[in-house]
Amino acid sequence: MDNTISIEREFRLRGGFFVKNNEVEKYEVSSDLSSLFLTQKNNNSLKKELLEIIESADKVLKICSFIITDIELFEAILNKAKNTNCNIFVLTYLNENKINFIDFKGDDLTEEELENQTNLHFDHICELYKYGVFIRAAKNLHAKFVIADRQKGFITSANLTSPSLLFNTESGVYLNIQESLKLDQLFDAVYQKGSNYIEFSSLSNNPDVVLITEVESTIKKEYLPQDNESNLRFTYNDLDNSLYKQILLVLNTANRYVYLSTYSIVQLHKLPEFLEAIKKCINRNVKVFVFCRGMNYRSDHLEGAKILYDLGCKLYGDYYNHSKGVLNESMGMIFTANLDGQYGLTSGFEVGVILEEDQKNDFKLLHERLIKQAIYQFKNSICFYDLFQTYDEYEREKSIKNPFGYDHVEILIPKKYNSLKENICDYISYIGNIHGQYFFICNNESYNAIIDENKITIGEKISTINYVEKFIFKFKVLKISVL
Repeated sequence: MDNTISIEREFRLRGGFFVKNNEVEKYEVSSDLSSLFLTQKNNNSLKKELLEIIESADKVLKICSFIITDIELFEAILNKAKNTNCNIFVLTYLNENKINFIDFKGDDLTEEELENQTNLHFDHICELYKYGVFIRAAKNLHAKFVIADRQKGFITSANLTSPSLLFNTESGVYLNIQESLKLDQLFDAVYQKGSNYIEFSSLSNNPDVVLITEVESTIKKEYLPQDNESNLRFTYNDLDNSLYKQILLVLNTANRYVYLSTYSIVQLHKLPEFLEAIKKCINRNVKVFVFCRGMNYRSDHLEGAKILYDLGCKLYGDYYNHSKGVLNESMGMIFTANLDGQYGLTSGFEVGVILEEDQKNDFKLLHERLIKQAIYQFKNSICFYDLFQTYDEYEREKSIKNPFGYDHVEILIPKKYNSLKENICDYISYIGNIHGQYFFICNNESYNAIIDENKITIGEKISTINYVEKFIFKFKVLKISVL
């Protein structure tokens, strides 16, 4: 066996990746979609509308959000609590570690939100509680919606964070009165019977220490709205999966096209009905377009994207998408869940609403524009050069300074890790860094590493380290030697 190989940037990788879309059109803001409220470049109509809803609430304001860290939204809620007689209720997410979002696997939060201080959410919750806001939290919550005075409901894909309200691609819509009342019923059921954390109190001798009362959920199916009562759809653990069923209905009734948007595409093997519906769409010559965030750094997302690509879907992406929805030529739905077989469609707490005709038409226009203006297109069997070119632009967009770009030209691998040699030829590799300790990461396997000028020496294999600062390993010509 040859223990030394050289690979160049023209070598092709195994699997599929999001690469530069050479047919991308110039970006234009979608400010003309009057029934949709958006976050996108040069468009913050979604945030303005949320602030207006908070301001307009007279007697009662109900907010359901996975996380609340945007300062302007937080201050609007706090000022409402301090200066009015409006009763404010907040449903949010906490777990046994209070606010350790790294343990949350559903949305994983966007990388922009993880970069912020997620403890700020817990601080905000405690401050709101101190000023009379009724706070409860659940372990399964990922839904995002606001209700003013029971009859003014608004569902959005956005977390109440600055990234979601300033530059992530997000969307939101109003519900009609009937749908709003059912959403209000759903909020009350989860707040009263589905919350895991129901009481916050400070120690009298140390107000900085907050005690939280934890209880088991006692919610029952009969407490929840029925899907034949309105266009509201939702997921609540195994008690209701009407949101997932509606996605399947949109797929199964499509005649010409389907548009799907999501942040991530993961665990699709746990959604056999979804995959079967996609297959049937393709067999009926229905064109299926998927728009998502182009996350080449998430192998689970690439795996899901590859499954849809192999079935015949066309996939596009951008740097910031967090919007979610589905539509065909006759019906559409906006929702808060991702295309995720583990969290959101068959478990957890998510919401969605079937769109009215004007909303559906605007949602279709939005998806057409998102795809025309997509930075990325998913392709199979690409070369390292195309991938590196894509990453160069990604790093410029995100202001990432990669200290390892194109410098290192030789990797030394211990004989016992001989398989790493083939993996480097087939997959994206990364260099991680924690306080000066380097790691080499490839195909979901991590190794200690020593970097000396243009040489990387692979050390012992280690457990995967989540959320380590890592940079793509780029090269012009790479020599790999097994010692």
